[in-house]
Amino acid sequence: MEYSYDIAHEYDLKCIEYLDGIFTPYLKNTIERTTVKGLKNLKEIPADNSVVLIGNHKSHLDYIKIRWVILHSGIISIEKPIAIAAGDNLFKKIGKWDFDKLVRRAGGYKIIRKPEPEKIVSTTKTQIRYLGDRMDKGDWFIVFPERSRSYLGEIKKYDSSAIGVFQKAERQAKRKVVYVPIAISDERVAEDRWFRAFNKYRNSTNRFKKIFYYALDWPLIFMQQYMTYICAKPLGNTTVSFGQPISCNGQDRNNLASRIENESKAMVKAYPTNILSAALIRNQDRSKINEGIMSIQEQLKIKGAISEILPPEKIIERASRFLNAPFRRFITKNLEIERGDVIRYYNNSITHFLD
Repeated sequence: MEYSYDIAHEYDLKCIEYLDGIFTPYLKNTIERTTVKGLKNLKEIPADNSVVLIGNHKSHLDYIKIRWVILHSGIISIEKPIAIAAGDNLFKKIGKWDFDKLVRRAGGYKIIRKPEPEKIVSTTKTQIRYLGDRMDKGDWFIVFPERSRSYLGEIKKYDSSAIGVFQKAERQAKRKVVYVPIAISDERVAEDRWFRAFNKYRNSTNRFKKIFYYALDWPLIFMQQYMTYICAKPLGNTTVSFGQPISCNGQDRNNLASRIENESKAMVKAYPTNILSAALIRNQDRSKINEGIMSIQEQLKIKGAISEILPPEKIIERASRFLNAPFRRFITKNLEIERGDVIRYYNNSITHFLD
């Protein structure tokens, strides 16, 4: 297939409808409740604007959830392209499997993460021209300026250069562009039991480990839907929050990136898995765990991360459903930590409210 740009998406409606037919039942089977906040912010954006959605990145399901929420909320038509910034590692051909074509048809456009030194300038210019052209066509964009998924839980610093290319593209585009902060909050992340391996293997030079990282990622995520027969709705609840649209208006890219990052952090919702994990880390004396849970909830309520304070018993009962379940023994019945990496992950997701 020929592309006007080597990095271009090739948004294909039949492909989008096919993928929607796969992910709609998957999300319904694995997620108990999807809460969407800030839809009004998207509805108030003029129809002729191009929109850049900028959020935290914790799972492959992030861009699936964002697109699914937007399309099923009737914000925009399914015919309108939602272009997703995707790392060049995803554009592969393995045997008869052409992931390059699939990713492009699904709306993914290629980000060259480590261009050769002599090609950095030309690569950046090509990306800016491409984004400007797509802005003129009215595309919406999804970009994760943390660059890669966080296996540690916290929202990493937003890379200002990832946002800066959109600002430069906007200057050459004829269409108005707005930037919308996003926060995705999960009661449980589909990949949590494999964080340790993924974090270890993603930069490995060992071929087998690389195959493990790339080949098993999505299959392991899709396995979650079959856990429904053992653990009802194994991913629990999720919240997708959209902030107020921001106009660039000549803002410095560092200031804009910092502002969007802070707004994303402020919209994060704390779930029982986060609260219990934070309490376990902060209270080594398990006899004081209830007081620790209450103290953490009070801080979170002040910051707007929770709407009500629940009895510690309910927090422990709910969190244990995901942290101490068949094939997920991250803690024991006595609240001893079995998988410190997972517990730190759920703690780190809300630590910016507590420190």
